[in-house]
Amino acid sequence: MRLLEPRGAPRLRLAAIGDVGLVGSGRTRARAEGYAAAFAALAPALRAADLAFANIEIPFGRAEWVRAGRTREFWQDSEVAGALAGVGIHVVSLANNHTMDCGPRGLDLTLDACRRAGLVTAGAGVDLAAARAPARLEVAGQRVVLLAYAATHGDAAGPGKPGVAPLDAALVREDVTRWRAAADLLIVSTHWGSMYVDYPAPRVLELADAIESAGADVILGHHPHVTQGFRRRGHALTLFSLGETAFNSRSGDFHAHLAAELRREAGVFTVIASDEPGLDYEPLYSYLPPQERACR
Repeated sequence: MRLLEPRGAPRLRLAAIGDVGLVGSGRTRARAEGYAAAFAALAPALRAADLAFANIEIPFGRAEWVRAGRTREFWQDSEVAGALAGVGIHVVSLANNHTMDCGPRGLDLTLDACRRAGLVTAGAGVDLAAARAPARLEVAGQRVVLLAYAATHGDAAGPGKPGVAPLDAALVREDVTRWRAAADLLIVSTHWGSMYVDYPAPRVLELADAIESAGADVILGHHPHVTQGFRRRGHALTLFSLGETAFNSRSGDFHAHLAAELRREAGVFTVIASDEPGLDYEPLYSYLPPQERACR
């Protein structure tokens, strides 16, 4: 469905999906039915775009790698990377609050699995410089630069320290300014906001103001696990939350009331890059196992 009409000649179609974490029963089902089954419904909309993005919410690793104090369920099989590439994903953000759940080994495996699958990554690396380095692609004759950052506590990369690029307004402005001239389309992926809240918080709106004014064309937000709204300001389009795309909300240790009321809505957002970008949305609904359907 068309949510926003583009103004000017379309240059590129960018499809985006939210959080990907095949954990708990999601991992069990993927192993039984094939990893691609989790993303099959998304494939037509993703493949129809020139470029497709996802947020890899959970690192690739093993159960025994999960760090003390982190949720034991939160690791993925590395086959997920190939499944994402197979349905049309080209570029992924690794900047989120779970990327370091399996420590440096998990980050190394995640980066390697993405590389082997042909996925271009941004937002995490062996040190701060690597985490800040953008994904750069040539798509439909357009130079695309994607930067990725996360609001994180303790997992930020530093000099000689692996981790994620921190969502600091001054740092993001510096990077956007640096890469603006090298991009026909400059995308910023942001892991921000409050979980299971379906509107952006004031701090998110302030960050969006800063990133838009620095020169970003598209902001792709995630972390709340539910979809939120969008806004267009001139050439800039901000999607405040892409929601969760393949994720088991009942896994882990989060027991807030809203999380117990599972939000099954998901979908593919497609940005139509132009002088003033447009937006399409393909709504989808997550699979309900028979035992959960019986409870509703």
